[in-house]
Amino acid sequence: MKELDLDTGGRRLINRLDGARELMEQWDNPRSMANRVPYSLRKSDYGNINNTGGTGELPANILPPLHPQFEQFVEAGVRDLVVVVARHHRLITYTSCEGHRYGEGGPPSSERHVGVLSRSKAEYDAVERAFVSVGQQVNALALSPHIHLGVLRQLLRDREAELPTLDLYLAKNKTSSWDDYFASLGPTYEATVERLKAFDPLGTPNV
Repeated sequence: MKELDLDTGGRRLINRLDGARELMEQWDNPRSMANRVPYSLRKSDYGNINNTGGTGELPANILPPLHPQFEQFVEAGVRDLVVVVARHHRLITYTSCEGHRYGEGGPPSSERHVGVLSRSKAEYDAVERAFVSVGQQVNALALSPHIHLGVLRQLLRDREAELPTLDLYLAKNKTSSWDDYFASLGPTYEATVERLKAFDPLGTPNV
């Protein structure tokens, strides 16, 4: 599976989340206030869920899966994938996006993806194995000539710290249009969710 780069797909050139280490501490803690404080949902006309209800790459509340509003704060088009990663596999999802087509004059269009912030080197390696294996399986199905799965490996900046992350992208092929990408996204996305769910937290196939 080929390495993703940052020059297409509206991918983040700067990967930053102040408070990422606090998020890691709160993720599995039912006593944390982060799992109880209510939040107001703001959503754009394009489906973006963030702090302002605007379009583009804007700050957003990241709720742990123990929070009663967790699923409400995940964009509908990527919700099934995030639930598999965060609830089924109990991983920390620090970012996600259903993908957005803004058109001329708007922000750069963006691809569907989910990102994981691992608690340890062993967990990082397991997630990497799972993402790469699922990507190879789905890409072999050749469900769309406009989409391929890819893994983006980055460092997440949390003030002075840099934390390794893995993002699974339903990436647009460089020669494809955004219209073709979104028109053919469904089958590849459904196959990704199905196959990722079949992996246990150690990255070993259950089927």
